[in-house]
Amino acid sequence: MVDTARSGASLAATILIPGTFTLIIFLLRIWFRITRRKYDVSDTLLVAAVLCGLVQSVIWLVLVFPFHHGKLKAETPRRILASTWPSKLLYMNQIIFKLTTPLCKLSLCFLYRTICNTSTGRLINRTRIAIWSTIYLLIGVYLSALLVSVFQCTPIRKIWAPKVRGHCIDVTQFRYTTAAFNILTSLIVVTLPIPVLMKLKHHRPEVKQLIGLVLLGLIHTSLTIARFVVMFFPDPWIKTEPQYGWVPAQMLAVCEMDANILFATLVVMRPAFQAVYHALRPGYVRTGKSPDSSRGDSVIESALGRFRDAWERRMYGKSISETYVLETTIPKADTTIDIERGAEVARDEPVVEITYVTAGR
Repeated sequence: MVDTARSGASLAATILIPGTFTLIIFLLRIWFRITRRKYDVSDTLLVAAVLCGLVQSVIWLVLVFPFHHGKLKAETPRRILASTWPSKLLYMNQIIFKLTTPLCKLSLCFLYRTICNTSTGRLINRTRIAIWSTIYLLIGVYLSALLVSVFQCTPIRKIWAPKVRGHCIDVTQFRYTTAAFNILTSLIVVTLPIPVLMKLKHHRPEVKQLIGLVLLGLIHTSLTIARFVVMFFPDPWIKTEPQYGWVPAQMLAVCEMDANILFATLVVMRPAFQAVYHALRPGYVRTGKSPDSSRGDSVIESALGRFRDAWERRMYGKSISETYVLETTIPKADTTIDIERGAEVARDEPVVEITYVTAGR
């Protein structure tokens, strides 16, 4: 009995629902990064990955609706069965997938590089070397996979015209190899910043949240492993009804693509989510909010940032017991932070909400 869950409609739903959510989160990230003037090369790489992902989604939707992808041959018109366009579209999708995946991973690597550029130390230097090694590995592996995908048959038209004289590589073995590299590189990218973040988590409490966002990448790795298992144990329908039998693996591929983009997007989204939460929170009012509050917030954030940098430069020295005062241009918003006690005391009555937890010794 045919399982109707494995149909083109299920594939279309998998494309539209998670894809729309991922796109919304991505647009929020880009808007936040541009407005905060933090847009850099990692964002550009992610934009390229999302554009490739959108092209893939359009290809899948064209296959599902005009070309009846996911249906049995008996339910598909003969003109569609005789058409070479489904094979051409699948070929294009295979090539673009070799761009979407590495672009997401490269975006994360360049983001990690930016994080490491603000600090020094033996662990930081080793992490920088590991980051650049990973970047070169990703470029080398996926560029090779891209070229193999493009020239998998000689001549190329043999891909959609099997009767043409020529030869092709073993596509099944190639899929196994690329899936194995996907899993390996995903694990590398997820674990790459963990040693540095673990060292910083006692000094900056927000780092714990960042570690959690980084570990979300394991969801993408799990989907990659699941797709590998499905390929390793193919469905019997694939031999007789390939456009129907491949639907489960293709749904996993779509989810893997969305998870990869979402993971690369969420890593820097903690401040954006906090801003949205405070903006949408019912009844949320900042005490003593002045007309120039946005400037005040940035001044305080800069002052806190300067203090943290100064503290980090001295963290490997002797014990620090003196008290630092953060001066701002906002009246009655000066904040005293006692490192020895790890406490925060406001002078007078603060008119701007300040949230900061000092680092331990």
